[in-house]
Amino acid sequence: MNRNFSKQRETILKVIKDAEKHLTTDDIFAAAKKQSPSIGIATIYRNLQLLEEDKQIQKTQLDNGKTYYEPYIGPHHHLVCTKCGKITHVTEPDFKLCVTCIENKNQVKINKISTTIYGECC
Repeated sequence: MNRNFSKQRETILKVIKDAEKHLTTDDIFAAAKKQSPSIGIATIYRNLQLLEEDKQIQKTQLDNGKTYYEPYIGPHHHLVCTKCGKITHVTEPDFKLCVTCIENKNQVKINKISTTIYGECC
């Protein structure tokens, strides 16, 4: 759905797109507040939901209970370091091959996969 972009929504989207990491709501609020001092936390939550519905951003919920946001790039997987908390995209072609094998073996069409791998940075 194409919605009119408010100045605040543009600010929130820019914060997410310009980030070099996955951001929590608090991260987004702090960065957006620097650019738009009058922005409120309710505005952040409301616009995050709208941006997600419009596939401008996507969210990931991890086992630590936090929700992270990033620009929409479509289905992908994450690797999370249990020491430093760094979140990395996993784009291995073998994941796609594995999905195809599961579909064929079980005669299903997989619509969504949510995979998070936990390990430690080397």
